Amino acid sequence: MQRRIILVIAPSGSGKTHLISELIRDIDRVAVFDTVSDPQYFATDKNGTPREDVKVIEGSPRQFAEAIGSLNGMIGKEEGEFKVIYHPRK
Repeated sequence: MQRRIILVIAPSGSGKTHLISELIRDIDRVAVFDTVSDPQYFATDKNGTPREDVKVIEGSPRQFAEAIGSLNGMIGKEEGEFKVIYHPRK
């Protein structure tokens, strides 16, 4: 599933957050644009233990771009792993 853009849209309660949480766990490079700011994305278990490998960026598009490597030419290269969740400012 590498090098794919996946858009997840579905009704409330259909499992979108669960699916994306699994993708974050299973894929080396994942960038999530989350307008809801759901904390489940960076929890490792039902108790909410934080994942240390997930970076959450609040409202800074530049930091988001840096985190996924688009400002330094790393996007699409094998080097560099990232698990980044971006929450836009509300």
